[in-house]
Amino acid sequence: MIEKIIETILKIPAMIEFIIGAVVYLILHWVAGEVVSGVAQETVCKSPGIESWFLCFILTNEVVAFLSIVAIIIGIGLAFRKKFS
Repeated sequence: MIEKIIETILKIPAMIEFIIGAVVYLILHWVAGEVVSGVAQETVCKSPGIESWFLCFILTNEVVAFLSIVAIIIGIGLAFRKKFS
C-alpha cells in the first residue's frame, strides 16, 4: 500500500507541483486576508514572532510570497523524488 503511494507521488510532474503550490498560496492568502483587516495589518507586521512575520510577508509581498511558496512545494517534491527513486 505504501509502495503504491510512493510510486504515485514519484510520477507527479513538476507542473502539478506548481499548481499545488499555487493552490496552497491562494488558500494562505485568502485566509490571511480574511483574518487580518487593513487596520490590523500594521499591528501584525509590528508584532514579534515568526507567525506574524510570515502573515505580514504574505499580505505585503504577494509576488515574492507566491514564488517562494511554489518553490518550497516544488523543492519538497524534488527532495521526495530523490530520496525514494
